[in-house]
Amino acid sequence: MKNVFLTLFGMLLYLPLTAQVVHQIDFDRFTVYNIKDWIVYGPANEITSIDIGQVDAYIGTRKGGILRYDLFSGKWKYPFTTGSGLRSNHILSVVYDYKEDRVYALTPKGIDVYNEAFDYWEAAQNDLLPRKRHPTNEELQYYYANGGYNYPPFYRPSNSELPDFFTNRDYIYRLEGEIIDRDNNVFQLTDRVTDQFRRIWVGTNGIGVGIGDLNTLNLKIMRRSVPDVLLRDVLFDGSNLWSGGAGNPDNQSGIGFWNRNKDVWQYYRAGYNLDIYNDNVRVIEKFKGKIYFGTAGCLLVFNKEKELWKSLVQHDGLQSEVINDLYVFDNKLFIATETGFNWIDASGIGINSPKNKILNGLEIFKFASLDTLLLLATKSGVYTFYPKTQEIARFNIRAALPDHHITAIKRNKNELWIAGLTGIISYNIKKNLWQSYVDIRQYVNGEIRDIVFTKGHIWFATENGLLEYDRNSDYWYLYTKRDGLPSNNLFHIDKYKGELWLSGSGGITVFRHKRLEKLEE
Repeated sequence: MKNVFLTLFGMLLYLPLTAQVVHQIDFDRFTVYNIKDWIVYGPANEITSIDIGQVDAYIGTRKGGILRYDLFSGKWKYPFTTGSGLRSNHILSVVYDYKEDRVYALTPKGIDVYNEAFDYWEAAQNDLLPRKRHPTNEELQYYYANGGYNYPPFYRPSNSELPDFFTNRDYIYRLEGEIIDRDNNVFQLTDRVTDQFRRIWVGTNGIGVGIGDLNTLNLKIMRRSVPDVLLRDVLFDGSNLWSGGAGNPDNQSGIGFWNRNKDVWQYYRAGYNLDIYNDNVRVIEKFKGKIYFGTAGCLLVFNKEKELWKSLVQHDGLQSEVINDLYVFDNKLFIATETGFNWIDASGIGINSPKNKILNGLEIFKFASLDTLLLLATKSGVYTFYPKTQEIARFNIRAALPDHHITAIKRNKNELWIAGLTGIISYNIKKNLWQSYVDIRQYVNGEIRDIVFTKGHIWFATENGLLEYDRNSDYWYLYTKRDGLPSNNLFHIDKYKGELWLSGSGGITVFRHKRLEKLEE
C-alpha cells in the first residue's frame, strides 16, 4: 500500500502529457498578410541594379532585396524583399516600366512584378523584362553637342564619362569608377543612372549606393544595411539599433549601428579597430551606460560617453572567452560562457566569479530569474544561484521530460518556460503546476534558442522558424519562409513598439503580429 501511495504521489507532481499539433501555412499568404506585416532588413550594401520610377528610386541588391528612396521627400522607405512577396532577395535587375507604371525584378527564381492594386509581389506572366527607360534622341543629341556633365534623365554614363567627384573624409573617389574607404578597401561602381533632378545614382559592390549632385559634383555614399553576417542579436538603445553576428564563409563578422533618427548606418570590425579583439557577436546587452557584446572570443564593451571600445578576456577574469548570454539581474550583468559564468557589478570594475566552483567547466546557455535567485540553463539541466549567499543548487524540474541540454529559459509573471532538446516545459509558479510539450519535437527538431511573451502568446526562436503558442486557443503555429521569413534559422526575438524583431540568417525580420492578433479577435 505504501508503494502505491508513493507512486500516486509521484504522478501528481506531473501534469499528464497532452498531444500538440503544430500547424503551418496552408493558405495563400497575401490572403492573410499585408505587405508590411513582414519587413526584412537584409545585407544590402552590394548593389546590382538601379532604376528610377515616378516617385521612387529602386535599388536592387545581391542579398537584401530592393531598396527604395522617395525622390521627393528624400527619405528611405522599407525595402521590398521575400517578406513582400519576392521569390528571392538576390536581385539581378530591377526595372520600372513607365508605360505600365509597374516595377519588375529579375531574380534567380524568375521575374516578379509588383502588383500595386493588391500591394504585393507576384510571379510575372511574361518571361521577358521590360526595357529600361532611356533618354530621347533629342536629349542625347543635346548632351553630345554640349558635353560636360549635363546628362539627360535616365542616362547611364560609362566610367570614363563620370566627373572627379568630391566625397566626405570617409571615402576617396578615383577616376574610372573606384571608391576607397578609410580602411583602404577598394570598391568598384556597378550600375548607374541619372534622375530628373540632376542627380546620378551609382551602385557599388560593397559600400551601398551613392548619390552624386551634378551641380556641385559631391558624391554621398549611403550604406543601408545590417552587416553581412549570420545575424545573432539586436539591441535597441532608445530608438537606435545595434546588431551583430557571426561571419559567413564569404564575408566578415562585424557590428552594425543604425542611428534611426538620422537614418545612418555605421560599422565596427575587428582588425580595423585595435581595441576590438573579436567581433563574432552572439548576444548584445546594455548595462550602466555601456553596450556589451558577448562574442566567440571576448566580452566586448562600448563606452557610449567616451566612444571607446574595450575587450575583456580570460586574463581579465572571464571563465571563457566564448560567451552565450548576457543578463541584467540584481544590479549586475551576468555572463554565460562555455565553461561557467561570471558577473560585473554596478561599479563596472572587475569581473567576478562564484565562490562555489561546482559549475566551472559546464556550458551555460541562458539566464532567467525568479525573484531573488538566478536560473542557469545548461547541458545538465537548470541550476539556481543566489547572488547574496552565492549558493548554487540544482533546480528540480518536475516535468515528464528529461531536463538536460536546456537551451532557452524565460519567466513571465507567474510562469516559467523552459526549452531544450527534448521539448518544451512550462511551470505555473503560483499553482505549482508543470506541463510538458513533448510532441513539439515532431515539428521543431532543431535548437530552440529564445523565448518572448506577448499578451496571450508565447514565441520561440528556433532553428526551424518562429514557433508561436496561443494560450487562449491552445494553438501552436510555426512561421517559416513561406510566411515571410528570409530564413528559418532564428536566434533571438526582441519586442519593440508592438512588433517582433527577429535576428537570424538573412538579417532582421520585423513581424507585425499585433495586427494579426486583432484580426483574430
